[in-house]
Amino acid sequence: MNKPMLSIVVPTKNRHTFLKSFIETIAEFDCTLCEIIIQDNSIEIDGFDTWLSKRGLPHVRYYNEPIPVPIVVNADRAILSSIGEYVCFMGDDDSVSRYILDLVRHMKEHDIDSARCTKAEYKWPGVVHRAHNFPNLTIPKYSGRITEIDPAHERLKCFRSGAGSLWALPMAYHAIVSRDILDKVYASTGSFFPGASPDMANAIALSYFSRSHVYVDAPFVTSGHSPSSGGGLGARHAHTGKLKDMPHLPANIEQIWDARIPMIWSWCTIWAQSAISAMQALGRENDLAEFNFSFLYANFIHESPRRNPKMVNELKAGRQWLAILRHIIEIAWTRGRKFISNFLYTNFSITSAQLHKDIPTSHQASLIIDENLYANRNLFAFALTN
Repeated sequence: MNKPMLSIVVPTKNRHTFLKSFIETIAEFDCTLCEIIIQDNSIEIDGFDTWLSKRGLPHVRYYNEPIPVPIVVNADRAILSSIGEYVCFMGDDDSVSRYILDLVRHMKEHDIDSARCTKAEYKWPGVVHRAHNFPNLTIPKYSGRITEIDPAHERLKCFRSGAGSLWALPMAYHAIVSRDILDKVYASTGSFFPGASPDMANAIALSYFSRSHVYVDAPFVTSGHSPSSGGGLGARHAHTGKLKDMPHLPANIEQIWDARIPMIWSWCTIWAQSAISAMQALGRENDLAEFNFSFLYANFIHESPRRNPKMVNELKAGRQWLAILRHIIEIAWTRGRKFISNFLYTNFSITSAQLHKDIPTSHQASLIIDENLYANRNLFAFALTN
């Protein structure tokens, strides 16, 4: 079998409604240039395989493994089943532009290992926000500019923020990465995702192997938020819980959890743990000297002070409290500015972004985005194939 240029891999579980919309989006992609790998960990597939077979899509390969496994295992299986020269990891509630193939062709021609993109945002019906009534499709203003990025510098910024952001690190999730450097990560650690959170673990590991990394200011990928996704939970501030209550985490997560991180699941703690796990798997623990635990604690306190008051008091009693307080003020200032920005654009449409309401599915959102990209094709250093 000839290698396709791009593999789009989609690990999924019990979310066939969203998955069908994703399939509708990629149905017309050039099957000679790309493949789509669906790695389904659902126990009940409710006839999805029959629905898919009737679609007659030669570039879509579907695998169902019904025995529950952690999300990183399902994600590893998805990439191991792929054969493309480049890989793009997407969620089932996300979307991807058909013009991503033009970007991958440009990467191949210029020997670029990895690329991050500006993302459009799509919120599925049913996502409830605590503070703002967002339109459910936001297409940011973009320039089409391609900027070279130093992965080591992005990794340093990540560590100095307590792994509170992915910055512009190379990664497979919502991005594109060559299979060659993914294989180097796998050979070094035994996984493409050497940590409990696939996005952060993969990004930290890839930062040691990507020789040529770029940021593309254009929405070739769309981040989807459904009611049960991490983004959907975060929107209504329900994004915390006990580690043992998270079935997508490894069974031994409490045993391997770093003692310096509060033992509760939230976006900031799982990202910090995953960054540290990746460094340990790579044998790069010495580089963790730059890791800012004070910033991690500030994010944790700002995120969930009422959920674990004892732990908050313990942090306050430590020597790092002044540094933590400074970071809390920084976080509050940044989020306050974001709140004002969100208020202005949700109530008065004061924004440079393009806003769309009442878009029923991610497939419909992708059609709008593709139309927008093609209308602005003169911005790009490569041609968009109509």
